[in-house]
Amino acid sequence: MAGQDTHLARLVLRHAGGRSIKEIERANGLNEGALGYYLKPSSPGRKHLVPRLDVMERFATALGASLDEVSQAFVRDAGLRGGNDDYTAQECELLHRFRGLHEVDRARLLAIVDVFEQHQHRNAEDVR
Repeated sequence: MAGQDTHLARLVLRHAGGRSIKEIERANGLNEGALGYYLKPSSPGRKHLVPRLDVMERFATALGASLDEVSQAFVRDAGLRGGNDDYTAQECELLHRFRGLHEVDRARLLAIVDVFEQHQHRNAEDVR
């Protein structure tokens, strides 16, 4: 999918269930390109575009995502201030996936991160 490094593209990947954007459009009775247009970095003005509410509602309905998720993805991709302003698209994806884990698995993942951080600090000391 074009523009996979955007918040919007990552949102689509999370909710697409393996379907292409064209399949999602067809399944929801949308014209071809109705959603895909916003995923193409080459679309005129797309990079700085926050679409009308009805467009964001179509995205939310077609993906089974919340309107808040969709609007925040558009806002972040447009470089505007919104929730989680300090996070990259990858960090938002990691947070989303972390929240989907069972509490026991979250604790395990945090323990793994602790090990990485300790190892990183040791390597930094070795360099000095």
